[in-house]
Amino acid sequence: MTRPRHWADLLDARYRGQVTVGHPGFSGVAGAWVVAMNDKFGWTYFEKLVQNQPKIGRSINDTVSDIVSGERMIGGGPDALALERKAAGSAIDVSFPDDEAVLVVNPVGILKDAPHPNAARLFLNFYYSREYSQALAETYNFPLRSDVRSATGQRLDKIKYYRNKVERLASGIPEVVAKWRETFGV
Repeated sequence: MTRPRHWADLLDARYRGQVTVGHPGFSGVAGAWVVAMNDKFGWTYFEKLVQNQPKIGRSINDTVSDIVSGERMIGGGPDALALERKAAGSAIDVSFPDDEAVLVVNPVGILKDAPHPNAARLFLNFYYSREYSQALAETYNFPLRSDVRSATGQRLDKIKYYRNKVERLASGIPEVVAKWRETFGV
């Protein structure tokens, strides 16, 4: 079977009963994905996806478990966890869709009234260090620094991606969770 190259491929009838996704009401990453797909393709995307009878896990990480176990064939899930399982010998691979992967960022900052602001500043210094980027690369995450090579050799700036705006996520996730529950019945 050919490898899916676009998000619309998850809607193809040949993948009926073979798709796995996370639930936006339980997983922030799944929520970000659903908001992005809704903004890009409209809610009709999910009305078509439901016809393919996807397995819906709580966590976005469940997609990797479903594929590794052979229960499902494809899904939108975390690249780092899938690559970790692949390196351990599991039959799984990662491909980024030609019509934009969804980039989910994990912002970091110091709270205005933090009880230990100097400790927080030390953490931020570490967060942007070469050492931390190397640790990210070793766990198949994209490093934050350009002077550290990713585990796969891929560079984030060479991947076509879509990134939700923070404001959109704040309003969008509650909106899509309600629609999701209505459309998928979970």
